[in-house]
Amino acid sequence: MKKIILSGILLLSFSAYSQASTVQLYKDANCGCCQLWGEGIQKAGYNVVVNEISYEELNKLNDELKVPNNLRSCHIAKYKGKIIVGHVPASSLTSIEFLPKEITGISVPGMPAGSLGMEQVSGFKQSYSVITF
Repeated sequence: MKKIILSGILLLSFSAYSQASTVQLYKDANCGCCQLWGEGIQKAGYNVVVNEISYEELNKLNDELKVPNNLRSCHIAKYKGKIIVGHVPASSLTSIEFLPKEITGISVPGMPAGSLGMEQVSGFKQSYSVITF
């Protein structure tokens, strides 16, 4: 009986950990760059769950999460209690859980050429910043 209870506790703990370490991506079904961003995050070793929503629902989600208008982009993700907006590089996710509690999330506003999911055949890369909010 003790083995069964312990196994159940371990399974629940693993399930909770797995959910916390999963990147929940919210994007429109027709947005290819968002899909590429999710694939890039997955290639970097993260578990990604894609949630397809309409642009209207994405706007509502931006409002609910209080994402400033100037930091919005074509998709939103949630990871380890923080919000990720736009084409944020995978490397920025490694320390997201260590951001101060008053920081809601990080954003790469717009759709900068050369950012994750916006790679260019020519190799052109537009400069951009990862911004906290």
